[in-house]
Amino acid sequence: MGGAIGRHRRWHGLWPLAVGLVTGWTLLFLALGSEAEQAAGDADPPEARLSVDARARAAAMRVETRGCGQMGGGTAVATTEGILTNRHVVEGASRLVVAGSSVIGRALAPGMDAALLESPAQWSAQALTLADELPVEGEMVTVAGYPAGGGLVVVTGSVLSHSDQSWWGEGSGPLLIVDVQVSPGWSGGPVLDGEGQLVGIVRGTETSTGVTLVEPSVALLEWMGSDPQVEAVSAAVARCEPG
Repeated sequence: MGGAIGRHRRWHGLWPLAVGLVTGWTLLFLALGSEAEQAAGDADPPEARLSVDARARAAAMRVETRGCGQMGGGTAVATTEGILTNRHVVEGASRLVVAGSSVIGRALAPGMDAALLESPAQWSAQALTLADELPVEGEMVTVAGYPAGGGLVVVTGSVLSHSDQSWWGEGSGPLLIVDVQVSPGWSGGPVLDGEGQLVGIVRGTETSTGVTLVEPSVALLEWMGSDPQVEAVSAAVARCEPG
């Protein structure tokens, strides 16, 4: 009897220590789990933590051109496939600068208003992934550009429809029509969906309605997968009309 009581007393005395050890280990495991989750979050690429607006701002770059004694400009966008802009922005330019760095080569897309740029510069822009499907009608989009050579502007709108490109002239294939207002300088600017993927680049405005026409990423991906022919910018011959 006395032995049993003694053992009970010893166990009673060890009980607080046992509780303390269990609590300590529990807190340690929780802390380790929290650190692991934080590490996993830190492992995500920086662009994955950016809002769509911030991604548009980080990917858009100013384009400056010179040719035929005139200066012009537009917008380019950094993508995982390369730097994209409109063909009409860079075609015929004898000097081409993107985000302050000279472009040495360009590939002009046949049948669509797009161009792929090459430069030895390591641009700091965040590269966007091109969407491999057309956005649905009514889907919200974010558009960025440098209107009239001024500061970067970001606006939001929605996809109105898909259009046969032949309606608007050259080439074939779909165009996106979005309900945002753009002006000269926006050409080549990125158009992002709600996930932050690039669904196209601004082509221009349809003058009779004021809607914006967009070269879709699905067409851009198809063209870039065909091994576009790159020409040196320095070798370009500008076609200047007399007068």
